[in-house]
Amino acid sequence: MPPQGYGGNWNVVLEQSLAPDVDFIKEIINHVRSFDNVQPENITILGMSNGSALVNRLTIELDDSYFTNAISIVSPLNSFQYREGSFWYNSAGNNNYDMQIVPASGKRILCNSGTQDNLIPYYGGIGVNGYNFLSAQYSTFVLAQNIGFQGAQLEDSQGSEYANDVFKYSYLDGDIVHYKFIGAGHIIPNLSEPIRDFLIN
Repeated sequence: MPPQGYGGNWNVVLEQSLAPDVDFIKEIINHVRSFDNVQPENITILGMSNGSALVNRLTIELDDSYFTNAISIVSPLNSFQYREGSFWYNSAGNNNYDMQIVPASGKRILCNSGTQDNLIPYYGGIGVNGYNFLSAQYSTFVLAQNIGFQGAQLEDSQGSEYANDVFKYSYLDGDIVHYKFIGAGHIIPNLSEPIRDFLIN
C-alpha cells in the first residue's frame, strides 16, 4: 500500500492539506534505507496525478541524498513551482510558494503524460483545480536544465518512437526522460515497460 496524504490529498499549492508532507516522506525514506535489503543510494519515488505533483515538489525541495530516481505520472510542473525562470517552494508551510530555490542536481527524472488528458493539459494551461500547468515537454526541459543540460529544448518532432503512439524525449544520456503517450488520458496504460527501461538504463 503506497503512502497516502492527509485527508486524501497531498500538500501541494491549491490542495486543502497543510500537512508536513515533505517531512513525512523524508521519514519514510530514512526508515526504508535502514533495511539491509535496500540500496540506500538507489531510492526511487513515484507518484501519479496529485501524487506526481508531490514528486515534483520533492524533486525541487530535497537534495539527492534522499532519492536518486523521480517518476511523475500525469503531472508536469505548475506555475507555482516554476515561473519567471526559477523554481519556487513553500517556505512557511502555508502554501505560499514565495521562496526561490535551486534544486539539487544529482537526480534522474522520468515524466509521463498523455496528450488527451482532460485534467492536466499536455500542452500546458489551466487544468484541474485551476492550476496553470507548464506543457509536459517544457516541464521536462526545465528540469533537464537544472540538472545541467545546456542545449535547446527538443522540438515536438524530435521525439523518438518508443512504441505505437509513444514517443520518447531524452536529455543528458537518459537521465531526464519524457514519454508522450498520444491519445492517452489521465490514466496511462502500459507504463511498466518504459518505467523499467528508465530504471535499468
